[in-house]
Amino acid sequence: MNPPPEPYPDPSTLLPHSGPMVLIRKIQTIGLGCDSIACQTGFSDPAFFGSETGVPIPWGIEIIAQACAILISIRKRDSGITQGRLLKCKSFTFHTTHLPFNASLLVSAQCKSEGSNGLWTFQGSIADASGFVFINGDMNILVQ
Repeated sequence: MNPPPEPYPDPSTLLPHSGPMVLIRKIQTIGLGCDSIACQTGFSDPAFFGSETGVPIPWGIEIIAQACAILISIRKRDSGITQGRLLKCKSFTFHTTHLPFNASLLVSAQCKSEGSNGLWTFQGSIADASGFVFINGDMNILVQ
């Protein structure tokens, strides 16, 4: 499967969220086989997240799940797939307690397997420009 041509679609058109719950700002790259994605995220509104320290790191799971959802949407855009559900987070490691405000962060996700039963496994992470990884791990998503 070939990725869509650049410029890539706006993430908000590929996610079932709206407004401040769209946590992916921009798609940067999509792997040649549509098996991986790199996106940009960042935060500037402490009031939404309730902390002046930064975005609490468990939000990283939702951010990575949104990157996976975008990849699923692109891969299944012509097949009638209507939803995916995060079923399980496995082996997630938090290397800090918060994601920083006013920083451009790289969200990456790679599809490791796509089961005939609709169970997809992804590996994902969030890092900064220096390569520091804030969070990484695996997740299972049921695609229906």
